Amino acid sequence: MTRFRFFITVLIIAAVFSGIISADKVNTKKLYQEGMALYKNSKYEEAIVIFDKLITGYPKSDWAALALFQKAIHMKDVAYDTANAQTLFKQFISSYSKHSKVPEAYIKLSEISLESATSMMELNAPLAILENVIRTYPKSQYCAEAAFEAAQIYHRMGDIKKAYTKLQLIDQRFRNTTFYADALLLKGVIHFQQEEYTEAAKQFQAVVNLQSASAAGYKAGQYLQATQRLDIAAGYVYSSDPLFYTRGVMKFENPTSLFMNRYNQLVVFSSKEQQYHIFDMAGNLVNSTPVSDAEIFYMSNTGSTYSADKTGNINFMGQIQQLSITTDTDSITLKTPKGIATDSFNNIYLINNTADKILRFSSAGAFQTAVSKREFDEIIALRIDNFDHLFVIDDDFDGILIFKQTGADFGAIKSKGDSYEMDSPVNIKFDSLNNIYVFDDDRMEIFVFNTNQQFIRSIKIPAPIKKVIDFIVSDSAEIFILDEELEKLLKIS
Repeated sequence: MTRFRFFITVLIIAAVFSGIISADKVNTKKLYQEGMALYKNSKYEEAIVIFDKLITGYPKSDWAALALFQKAIHMKDVAYDTANAQTLFKQFISSYSKHSKVPEAYIKLSEISLESATSMMELNAPLAILENVIRTYPKSQYCAEAAFEAAQIYHRMGDIKKAYTKLQLIDQRFRNTTFYADALLLKGVIHFQQEEYTEAAKQFQAVVNLQSASAAGYKAGQYLQATQRLDIAAGYVYSSDPLFYTRGVMKFENPTSLFMNRYNQLVVFSSKEQQYHIFDMAGNLVNSTPVSDAEIFYMSNTGSTYSADKTGNINFMGQIQQLSITTDTDSITLKTPKGIATDSFNNIYLINNTADKILRFSSAGAFQTAVSKREFDEIIALRIDNFDHLFVIDDDFDGILIFKQTGADFGAIKSKGDSYEMDSPVNIKFDSLNNIYVFDDDRMEIFVFNTNQQFIRSIKIPAPIKKVIDFIVSDSAEIFILDEELEKLLKIS
């Protein structure tokens, strides 16, 4: 009898504890759902209070793990508190090492590390995180994401072999993921850069077949057009009769610069009008935006705008900064720079007002260094390619100087080669495949070099174009020219 009563007691206690645990599970799940409902309605502060209650009050609950992950996402993507987000993601990985979202947390950490990088050397940190995900979770969809992100970074660093290896991994294992089309697109770009045009066209066509309506499909279609128009012997074939690009034969008052934004729209800056005009690829005016007291104007590939006035104030996306150089001995306030450029880390490069130095500033405007110890005579042009190499035309050098982001010499393109000769190079642009286009003012000719600085072809600028003030190259290798005398934007294709 005593044994029977003991057994009944044990069952009752077990039932009670089971009820408590079950209640706890329902309670934590309900709390999390309440927090997420608030979060989805943009009531972030109230949601974070509930998440914190879960994290501290029920740390062993699965819902606490999700609450911590969601809080980390919020700090990264909404609050833009990357330091706090980094701490929370690390806490999540440490506390819930077996959770299914751990590989995603690692990828978020790599994104934070990538966003904070200010040089090519610092790209090794996010790469290390991504390589760990690839090794640790080889069959997960996160392996595909990590492989693609790593491929992009390796390509950006110029390590084509490692980039291609990561893309092959996606091609072989992860064709059913969302990264497959993007991987094929980047493979096509690499083949094109290696002048393997047949294989490049094959990859681009595969992307178009897979996702013709996506961003990747559109870009692949543009590259495919460029590949199909390529005559390997003669280079791109351009019509001898340039078309007026803008609808209504729009004229600009004193046009000075031409850019292409991330939406593949053309941007024309007019210094006299003090505004920039944006056109779609059909030549239609999208909008016109005024700027204030701009002596020079620059737009980055991401669409960020920079301008400088006579006193040296730099207007960055509406925020005006007075840039100065502070050393151990003195502080110099910059006068109007002669040129502006940015790298992929949003560092700002200025040609100083005497055109004999290139100065690098952080995206926040803090002076970092004078790029290169070389003494320039008069810098005519500064451009930065997709790999953050600086291309400089200096009046005292017979050709184009190339520097790494650190300022170290990287190479040069001489004015005269075995099959070409430039007289007066004054402008440099790059296409999306990082081929180099150099405009020669005396010859009215564009000289094209590949990523290894080897001469490919030259393109004669046809009449009625008279005075090229600036030019740009589209994804499909169309060349748009801003004519200072005609005050018009034209296209040769």
